[in-house]
Amino acid sequence: MGKKKKGKKKKNTTPTRNIFALIDIYNATLDGNYNLVRNLLAHKIDLDYAPYEHGEVPLHVVSDKGHHSIVTMLLERKADVNE
Repeated sequence: MGKKKKGKKKKNTTPTRNIFALIDIYNATLDGNYNLVRNLLAHKIDLDYAPYEHGEVPLHVVSDKGHHSIVTMLLERKADVNE
């Protein structure tokens, strides 16, 4: 029997679409909670997925509310401006 190679585990780089995490970041952007948004982004949330049927992604929400520092943070995290 061959030995299994012990290598580094590949990190999951696929953004999550966990509905609870998406709702949390949506609500945090709605409230303009910079620190909470920053902490939630550490979980690699899919910023271009809209959890509600009206289709607003977090970038739309913070743009509409005028939360400029969060807009900048989301753009730095590659949120799609065309979504």
